[in-house]
Amino acid sequence: MSANRIPSFSASRRWVIILNVLLSAAAMLALAVMVNYLAGGYFQRFQWTRRSALEISPQTVRLLQLVTNEVAVTIFFDPHGEEELYSWVSGLLREYSFVNSRINLRMVDYSRFPGDAALILAKYKLTNLKDKDFVVFDSVGGKKVVFASELSDYDVGAVLSGQTKEFRRAGFKGELLF
Repeated sequence: MSANRIPSFSASRRWVIILNVLLSAAAMLALAVMVNYLAGGYFQRFQWTRRSALEISPQTVRLLQLVTNEVAVTIFFDPHGEEELYSWVSGLLREYSFVNSRINLRMVDYSRFPGDAALILAKYKLTNLKDKDFVVFDSVGGKKVVFASELSDYDVGAVLSGQTKEFRRAGFKGELLF
């Protein structure tokens, strides 16, 4: 009986199945390419969390959309010094640059790149600084410097009451000052 076995699929049926699989794969590839092409022209960011420290208020978004001049923003920080503050500052300013492409962001790590740091200090004529970490906003010849010490509110009540010996950051004022 085993000598007279009939194959379950004929040769033509196998070719039809192979052709069907190849055409399905090509259609899926074409669909992925089309979606990618369309996504390139219609960029949209989504907020996945309910409330984020880097969420920009609607008023700030409207203000950023009104900016028509090029704004050079330099983050002059040691990222390993105050990591939490650095991540908040850089994240918020990245969000600003996503809203308006005229906001050009540059990060200078003065501990790793002292040459770049010296050029920035000389360019903006910054000497006798009260704080070594700061952000410089430069547009049409005007500049504004926001120091790291101005970016946070601190909870001094816990230190004064003796509960702890270190100051804790109670709030981030980046959006207000920027």
